[in-house]
Amino acid sequence: MTEDRDGQSRGRGRSRPSKSVDDSLRLLSDRAAAAAARTNPRGGRRDSPAIEHVLRRIAAQYPSEIQEQLARGATVLPAEWERAMETGSRAQSTFRELLDFSANAAANASSDPKLYPDVELDEEQKPAPPTARRRNSPQAFFGKHAVTVRTVEEYLRVVATIQSNYSGYRLVWRGQQNAEWAVQSSLHRHLRENEKVPATEENLVGYEKRAFASAARWGIPTAPAMGFLSRLQHNGAPTRLLDVSRDPNVASWFAVESDEQLESAPARVVVWALDQNGRDLMTDSAELFWHDWTTESIRREFDWGTGTSMWPWFPPAAGNERMRAQRAGFLLGASSIVTTPVAELYSEYFGQDWNTTEIANATSFLGVPVPFERHPDEVEGIPSDLRGYVPFVTIHLPAGFKTALRTHLEETAGLDAAAIYPDFAGLIRELKRSSSE
Repeated sequence: MTEDRDGQSRGRGRSRPSKSVDDSLRLLSDRAAAAAARTNPRGGRRDSPAIEHVLRRIAAQYPSEIQEQLARGATVLPAEWERAMETGSRAQSTFRELLDFSANAAANASSDPKLYPDVELDEEQKPAPPTARRRNSPQAFFGKHAVTVRTVEEYLRVVATIQSNYSGYRLVWRGQQNAEWAVQSSLHRHLRENEKVPATEENLVGYEKRAFASAARWGIPTAPAMGFLSRLQHNGAPTRLLDVSRDPNVASWFAVESDEQLESAPARVVVWALDQNGRDLMTDSAELFWHDWTTESIRREFDWGTGTSMWPWFPPAAGNERMRAQRAGFLLGASSIVTTPVAELYSEYFGQDWNTTEIANATSFLGVPVPFERHPDEVEGIPSDLRGYVPFVTIHLPAGFKTALRTHLEETAGLDAAAIYPDFAGLIRELKRSSSE
């Protein structure tokens, strides 16, 4: 025997339900059984005695006050019971449907003989699990329609053909010692690799503002702003400027420049075909003009990062021996506006899936790759919305061809380190390299 919270003793069988409670419990069990019959016809009203028995055992263990409350709940509980039974019935029905679906699927499953060898089908072997999608690389992006040259004669023919096909364009050339590298400005690489932030336009502008502020603290003049940016570039600081040349031989020399660590890597030369009508750049301003383009819609109005136009800048070479020797200039590298529709255009043209990140990591200078021997208007398969992009051609230089091309450029064009870097800084550079070899 135990005591309840009021100190009264209670035990098994001490209190029995009154007649009114007894009638209510019977009514409750009947209604619950009726609800069960409606939601589960297989059960029927034969469940009523079992329900009544359970309720009576519960009622017998509680004081009369609790019994009376149970009796008063007789009109409420059946409704709750009915809702619970309906929920269970629906769950049971859904489960049966899933079982039926699985059985039908198993019965109708078949293997396509074209997908697997006959031996595998006979032995009822399962196909290998799908492999993860291979990530697209910058080399794959610039490999589209790339032409590989292995001899000096092929090199000369390819360069002459490109110049002939794009005689009405302004051609700008860039050489890279490793064909696996992305085509991006040093500032793009710095933000991603060193500061670990995406190369968005906001981050590019933020870095430039910090550079100008640092120069002011050092007492170094920054006007005109474009000239200051050029000086930063030539002294090795990260900028959005991409070095290019008007001369294909100079670009090719940079691609095959002697470097023990990169001699075994294939190289590339990229040439962009730009409109002859260049843009009027505000080169005398004390501020960088693109800092005023604070929204993507404004940048689109000026084709800033859209791929439909590029921003070349060939500053006067007077007083700069190196730029004059290299016939050098720059492409202004904006943060490319690579949207999902743009990625779908490239995917259609490349014949494989490309996402926005892969394209942005490949280049900050969007364009459409085309074969060297044909004008873009003659190239089939370019989506109409991609035809407005700047065309470019990629020349692939195998590692084994570097020495031969380097020798050719030195003997026929007089291009070597002294000719490319004719200033005092070039001499120091060469002396450092010689001492380390």
